[in-house]
Amino acid sequence: MDPVLEALVWIVAGALVLGLVAFIVLKWIAVRIATRVAAEAERRMAAALAHGMRRTGGPKTAIVEDEALQRQYLAQIDRIAKVMDGLVPMPVIGGIGLDAVVGLVPVLG
Repeated sequence: MDPVLEALVWIVAGALVLGLVAFIVLKWIAVRIATRVAAEAERRMAAALAHGMRRTGGPKTAIVEDEALQRQYLAQIDRIAKVMDGLVPMPVIGGIGLDAVVGLVPVLG
């Protein structure tokens, strides 16, 4: 085998291995960052929700003592989610909600 061709094969093989290692490391870093960002967003959202519930007279904790009241809150949340996410059912995409419609209006969206 020609020495130049052999050197080229080794260079390409080394580049492929190095590229694969770089991909795995960068993917690991991206997943780690995304996990931390998601945890921080969840923490902030829970704090904001707890603050809003205290301000509006909702339950003071996430666990409601009264089962009927808890069912009522969950039913309200489900209704709002259905209106915002899937008011008009569509066969392929699942549905179009108020959120998507409002997003089309330039000033409101």
